Amino acid sequence: MSIQLHARTLVVARCRNRLGAAVNAMWEDDELTAAEIVHILASLTSEYTKYCLRSERHPEDPNKKADEA
Repeated sequence: MSIQLHARTLVVARCRNRLGAAVNAMWEDDELTAAEIVHILASLTSEYTKYCLRSERHPEDPNKKADEA
């Protein structure tokens, strides 16, 4: 029995590897600390999820803030 992968699985894996390589390059080139890398990635993640939540909670008005009624 074999598991059939979703069409996006390999695309996402490839992009994850590319992003990891880019982060590693910046880490080394700019001599960033682990805390600085985590801070950068966390702030980017926060920005991305903010807009995901807005469009999820207010599909008719994605510019409306997520916590607005």
